[in-house]
Amino acid sequence: MRVHDEVCIAHCSFGWNMSEEEPAIFVCNSGSIEGSPLPTCTPLPCDFSFPDGLGVTHDCAGIRTAETCTASCNVTGYTYVAGNAAEVFTCQPGGSMSGTSPSCQRPLAMARLGPLQ
Repeated sequence: MRVHDEVCIAHCSFGWNMSEEEPAIFVCNSGSIEGSPLPTCTPLPCDFSFPDGLGVTHDCAGIRTAETCTASCNVTGYTYVAGNAAEVFTCQPGGSMSGTSPSCQRPLAMARLGPLQ
């Protein structure tokens, strides 16, 4: 509960960029709040800890705070190791991705056999 004439400041959370130069300031007056409009907050891009690994691809380019993307085994010739599947990654406020890359494997090439004798 806010008190009469109490001042509040609104700003963007960590991982978000405020478009305005200054934070929004509000004053509580007789049960209402008066002041500047709320700030416009835009998510910051993630730029490290992307999914990686042999055969792993992802759709994480350009991802921003709180957005998700998928890492999978979509490189030609690669499949998931048993028990693995596509994995979801989330862009964290500090600019890093959280998630676990799937384990991918390349199928063993069939050995070429000579004629039977």
